[in-house]
Amino acid sequence: MRRSLAIIRHAVVGLVAGLVLGGCVGGGGGDDDALELEGVGTTLVLIGDGLSMAVPDGSSITVTVEEPGAPLETPRGGEGCSTRSGSITIGDGDRRGRIEMERWSPGCRHPVFLNGAYGWFAGADHVSDATAVAELSSPAGPVTYLEHPYTECTNSCTTWSMRYALLVQAAPTDPEHPVLALVTPADSGIDLALFAATLTTGS
Repeated sequence: MRRSLAIIRHAVVGLVAGLVLGGCVGGGGGDDDALELEGVGTTLVLIGDGLSMAVPDGSSITVTVEEPGAPLETPRGGEGCSTRSGSITIGDGDRRGRIEMERWSPGCRHPVFLNGAYGWFAGADHVSDATAVAELSSPAGPVTYLEHPYTECTNSCTTWSMRYALLVQAAPTDPEHPVLALVTPADSGIDLALFAATLTTGS
């Protein structure tokens, strides 16, 4: 189902545009974005659990999602914490970007951003040092956007900024994992706030 981005983003265009123009959403909204959503036609693509997201027309899309019933038990995230993961790879011929998807149970609490752990949390109030925090609207419900440093260490450590968009579904298809987190590096060329604002139910 094809929809105009202007229609999909009607409720959030003012807020998101303000964030981009004001520089609060790091790196997004400029000519350096690998995948631009503004000013182009978009198509809704299914990303699992009854949700869809808008992508630029003509893009190549690969979506991988773990099916419900096969969660990864994550004891370090708290008692009863389980997660499912997936990804969305978007390409337009010359450029491509990747958004990691994580779905986790409400009780997951492990705001550690290190070596493959993106930090499980239910809201920005559980991440005391989050930056660029914004509450956005999407057709699927409220979305919390934030940024946080992420570190990987082997012989030495490297740190960079990651972007997060959290949607807590009121009536999720998988009630065990109602929290959807979209995650991408800040330098990936994807303006995650704009993509997240297009989340909708169905196709």
